[in-house]
Amino acid sequence: MSKRCELMHEERQQMIRLKSKAISLSQKAQGLVAKADPKRKSVYARMKLAQVQLNQKVYELNQNLKNKEETMIRKGCPGLKYRSSL
Repeated sequence: MSKRCELMHEERQQMIRLKSKAISLSQKAQGLVAKADPKRKSVYARMKLAQVQLNQKVYELNQNLKNKEETMIRKGCPGLKYRSSL
């Protein structure tokens, strides 16, 4: 495997780890929002905002990962099959 493909695979693995962390943080934030007291509006609003931001980050990472995989396929890097959805 070429050095370029090895670097692309490493970047992809790093993106997968980041995505996994973001998903777990998003799930944790969702649980915290569910347990939060809606009467405490400022705390509830901050937690809800954090949850929305994490969900946006997960979506962004998912799109970047899909783009990276498509680039790797176009460049001809071995060891990766195209997946239509992630």
